[in-house]
Amino acid sequence: MVEQAPAASKKTPRIGLPQVTGAAKVPLARATKAKIRNLMSVLFNHASRWDFAAHNPISGPNRGSGVRQSSKRMSVPDVLDVAELQAIIAKLQLRERVMMFLDMATGLRRGELCGIK
Repeated sequence: MVEQAPAASKKTPRIGLPQVTGAAKVPLARATKAKIRNLMSVLFNHASRWDFAAHNPISGPNRGSGVRQSSKRMSVPDVLDVAELQAIIAKLQLRERVMMFLDMATGLRRGELCGIK
């Protein structure tokens, strides 16, 4: 007797970029878009090399054509002067002050700082 495979559920996980839900939908930064574009280009290069794809649609039919994505900043970052930084540090509690000094000294990201035990 041949057993039938179970039917696929309607909620199959999607592979790809994480979807933003809720009211706060923030667009991706230009650098993030450029990294995704470069990754897709490399994937299509390998796919065409191994005959999984006919050509690389990211690079376009002619040299210089195709998908272009600038990685320049969208806005100039705000830089704090010494007085502003001292005023912020004075108002912080010990835990946040340690996190701020660690960030200034090492350049850790927010998630990395919060993950430190």
